[in-house]
Amino acid sequence: MGQAPSDLIIVEQAKEEDLELVMELIAEASAWLHSIGVDYQWPSPPPRSSWDRARHGIAEREVYLVRLRADGRTVGTYRFEWVDRYGAWKDYSDDAGYMRGLVTHSSARGMGVGVAMLQWAREHIRSHNRKFMRLRCCAINPFLVQYYASNGFAFCGVAPGQLWPSALFQAEL
Repeated sequence: MGQAPSDLIIVEQAKEEDLELVMELIAEASAWLHSIGVDYQWPSPPPRSSWDRARHGIAEREVYLVRLRADGRTVGTYRFEWVDRYGAWKDYSDDAGYMRGLVTHSSARGMGVGVAMLQWAREHIRSHNRKFMRLRCCAINPFLVQYYASNGFAFCGVAPGQLWPSALFQAEL
């Protein structure tokens, strides 16, 4: 069995002064995606609208930063919402938490940070008395689709999106 998330990472709610750090993580991930030919998923550099969404998410207490317990380095971010804002899950029950925008810094690749973040997210959503953890990811990014499927999420279908179709995934908690 792998490490418990608390052994590897510390997850903290992002504060207003963390906006720049959140956007640096998103910009690094966007640039990396473009460098491997995935230029359809996130714009690089992130446009002003991405900054606005992050600022709003921080103000709404939805955005979290992830640090390595070993050295305190910030290596990830994600966001939690408690309603289906985009209508992708309209045919499902509403007893879920929604994880969005999971980002890990390339320096943490291969360390298990993403898996630890998913484990922490499950615990976080369960602590809010929700029965399901749901997410949408880029349906035409085969790496992401396989990643979530191999980490205990059930594929629930595809929803249209503004930039690309979204693969819908759910895990029972």
